[in-house]
Amino acid sequence: MKTFSGNIALVAAVIMLFVITGCADNGEAERFEQERAVYEDRINEIIAAIDNEINELRDEIEEGTEEEREELYERHETLQEVRNDLDDYLHELRRTTADEWDNLRGEIDQAMEDVENTLQELIARL
Repeated sequence: MKTFSGNIALVAAVIMLFVITGCADNGEAERFEQERAVYEDRINEIIAAIDNEINELRDEIEEGTEEEREELYERHETLQEVRNDLDDYLHELRRTTADEWDNLRGEIDQAMEDVENTLQELIARL
């Protein structure tokens, strides 16, 4: 049975960078557009990595023993929930205005920390 710790560790590293980096401050509207673009790109990268992992897990579920399938299915469901949450934030990010940005950015930063913790828990269970 394959494990997904490599992909998930990469996602966790990207999330850490996501939370600690920022954009240059060039005026409020420009700062908003820059930051929103950075957040959108990074969320898309994380979603793509999780999608790859979900696809790999689907294959492993089909090939695994019954005992392996149960654990793999649980991982699959956890990753799918994380992916869905990120997708929700991505949609909200795309709809937000400059006036709403600072509040949403704080929510997204917290969500990224929560995602990182969830992924670290999955890695620890391997």
